[in-house]
This record gives sequence, structure tokens and C-alpha cells, in this order.
Amino acid sequence: MSSWIVLSLLSAVFGAIVNLATKQVSNDAKLNEYSVAWLRTITTLPILWIVLFAKGMPVVDSRFWLLLFITIPLEIAGTLCYFKAIKISPLSLITPVSSLNILFIAIGAYFILGEKLTIVHGAAL
Repeated sequence: MSSWIVLSLLSAVFGAIVNLATKQVSNDAKLNEYSVAWLRTITTLPILWIVLFAKGMPVVDSRFWLLLFITIPLEIAGTLCYFKAIKISPLSLITPVSSLNILFIAIGAYFILGEKLTIVHGAAL
């Protein structure tokens, strides 16, 4: 099995566990979406910092900072929308709708990145 498939499946499993835990915590603790987003971010940062410094800080150029500047507001908005949806709706309804991102990614990859769509891509969608 290709490593990208294994990594993708692991990501899906870990994501499912995290989403289930997020739903449980947000219901039990009566947390709003801002608190949940903040807690998930702040608890992952120390681990990410350790890994970053252990592997070495990469050299980044101005294009990186431009993309970061553009994507951070989108990431924040998407995260808050997702956590609000988790708070107010059943996770079993939210997940299929939010999974439409694969369709948007495929379209964006074709037009923005110039990636070709093949039968394998279609089957994955």
C-alpha cells in the first residue's frame, strides 16, 4: 500500500477521533466555538514547536508569508464555522457536508495548481 494512502487513512481516523472528542467536550463543558478553537490550537502548539525545532527551522521566502497572510483569516473563519456547527448540530450531519471540501480541493487543484484529474482521482472523490 502506498504511503500516501496509509497517511491519508491515519489522518481520517485521527480526525474522526478528534471530532468526536470535540463534540463531547463542547457539549459537556458548555464551551462556545471560540473556546474550543482556542483550546485545540493552544494545546497543539507546544508539540508542533518541539517538532519544528527538532527537525530544524526551514528557510521561508516572501511567497510563504503572502500565502500565510491570505490563508490565516480563511482558516480561522472555517474553524469557527465548523466548531459552531459541531456545537449546534449532530456530528453525523455535519461530517458529510464538511467532507465536500474534497470536491472544492479537487477543483482548486485542477485550476490553481494545474493538477490533472484522473480516474483514480474520480474514484477517490
